[in-house]
Amino acid sequence: MKTSKLYKNQDVVLESSPNLELIKSFFLERDSSVEEAELFFFYYEALGWRSDIGAPILDWKAAARQWLWNLDN
Repeated sequence: MKTSKLYKNQDVVLESSPNLELIKSFFLERDSSVEEAELFFFYYEALGWRSDIGAPILDWKAAARQWLWNLDN
């Protein structure tokens, strides 16, 4: 995984890290599955809630909406 120099050494803490139950609820409200919610959660949990380039995920709901959009397109 490539890490952007801009984010490489910055420690950014989310205001509130989402838990699995919160993400499951979010996905179910959008007619998605629990399994897809778990995939999303464990993917970003493994990345430390950072994007593929190392940028911190500050808005997990926006990331989840993008995840769901990518499934449909």
